[in-house]
Amino acid sequence: MILVMILILLHIVVCIVVTFHRKHVATVRRENVMPLVYAVPFFGAVCYGVRLYEDRRHRLGGRDTDMKPKDIMKGRYQRIQVEENEQEQVVPLEEALLVNDAKVRHSLMLDILHKNPNEYIAILQKARNSDDTEVTHYATTMMMEIQTEYEKKLQQYEKTYKEHKDEAFLREFILFLQEFIDSGLLSGNIVTVYRKRLGSLLTDYFALRGSNKKGRLIFTAIENDLILENNEEAGELLQQAALEYPADERLYMLYEHYYDNIRDYASFQNMLDTIRKNGIYLSHEGKEWLSFWN
Repeated sequence: MILVMILILLHIVVCIVVTFHRKHVATVRRENVMPLVYAVPFFGAVCYGVRLYEDRRHRLGGRDTDMKPKDIMKGRYQRIQVEENEQEQVVPLEEALLVNDAKVRHSLMLDILHKNPNEYIAILQKARNSDDTEVTHYATTMMMEIQTEYEKKLQQYEKTYKEHKDEAFLREFILFLQEFIDSGLLSGNIVTVYRKRLGSLLTDYFALRGSNKKGRLIFTAIENDLILENNEEAGELLQQAALEYPADERLYMLYEHYYDNIRDYASFQNMLDTIRKNGIYLSHEGKEWLSFWN
């Protein structure tokens, strides 16, 4: 009888301690286990401890977090706000990942995971080289997930294109493949393979248009040919683009790449003179580009 009374007393003490801990120290975010704590002596407290441990792993970067790819979007930077001396500061995410605090780094990686990993590909590439194994694991896994989603969608585009060769769909296909190439997920020979496929799709697109004008995707075709060093094809497209879009700054930036490829620096200098004399409108980026060469 005395033993039973002692056990009941211990159970009451455990319930009080767990209740105080949950209310003032930590909150278990998983399902509520408090009824189990009160109803089942000792075993309920053990369950609470297990749930608390799992919760801490989730917040600090445990590997058991579900990783689901998000919709593809554009963007490079995200800022976090921290308070110090009651003043708000803004810290670039890239710098925050370099801080010597594992908890902060793991928390930031989880934040990226639950928002949209596709927005942070450049940061994830840097994070893969981190000395922190948890950060490296998250970055590598997320990039693999993102690339897998791109490749699945690419396969679907290829399948649909075989059955439905439409100008509007082909344009959408081209823009998607260009986005995939520019994402930074690809490297080595696979980039060349995809660029050659992009060139083939662009040729099909221009054929489908059925007119002398190729439209603004001509700039995509020129850039792709220049990167592949198809200089003859790029030169022909540049001449046509000069007729269609003589005032577009991209034309002159691509001519710079072309003249560099064929080592014709005299023609490049003449082109810069033409821009100055004709007063070609330049955006802020275009003005910086021209200023650099001046």
